[in-house]
Amino acid sequence: MEDQGYDRDKIRKMLSQQGILPCIPPRRCRKKSVDYSKRLDRRRHKIETLFS
Repeated sequence: MEDQGYDRDKIRKMLSQQGILPCIPPRRCRKKSVDYSKRLDRRRHKIETLFS
C-alpha cells in the first residue's frame, strides 16, 4: 500500500480540481474518513505492475 503515502487532503484537492478521481486508499491513522474505489485501486495496481 505504497499509495497511502500520498493520502493528503492537499493532493486529493489538487486532483479533484483537475477533474481526476483519486483512488488513493486512506491511511489507517486518518481521522477524517475518505471514500475511494477499491475496484479502481486494484485496476491501477495492475497497470503499474505491467509498466514496472
